[in-house]
Amino acid sequence: MLKFQKLAYYCFGAALAYDLDNEVNGIEFEAWKYGPVNRKVYDLFKNPNDPYYKIDSTHHVFNDGNEKSKIFSKQLIELISAIVDIYGRLSPRSLVNETHEEKIEDQDNPWKKTYHSEKEHNLIDNMLIKHFFKKKFNNEEQKTFLPLGLFDYNSFLLDNIPIVAFKDIFEVAHYLNQEINMLKL
Repeated sequence: MLKFQKLAYYCFGAALAYDLDNEVNGIEFEAWKYGPVNRKVYDLFKNPNDPYYKIDSTHHVFNDGNEKSKIFSKQLIELISAIVDIYGRLSPRSLVNETHEEKIEDQDNPWKKTYHSEKEHNLIDNMLIKHFFKKKFNNEEQKTFLPLGLFDYNSFLLDNIPIVAFKDIFEVAHYLNQEINMLKL
């Protein structure tokens, strides 16, 4: 459930970054201890008998792919695929760290700006999410970086290895898929 929530958050943020607001209208995330949570998704999948809240892939929500392609645009489906390709590689703990620690231009992320331990479950402002993810995934400088959890950027800096920027999130997904294919050879 933890990983699913974080992936949903990144997909939502990417949709906002690419101005697909109308397709994700009405979706909201709250700032919980371990990162952004969509309450509707939480309630839909929570299982009080399973302390780890594992999501069963046979759940009816996942079984009707044809219906989703009628609801979502091709652009949104491609964007979600790219996000899952990239961020799906991270462990749940890495995704939590990502949502807690990432910054853009020394500005804290929406979760960090919203979360307060004394009053959890505050609603994260969608405009904060949109602004942050536009800078992260779809910025004018065309500089999108790999997630922090995929590599140890501090090692790169210590070893004077340049940190590569990509044009957009789709180029990041393409690069990672090429790397995986190269490893298979």
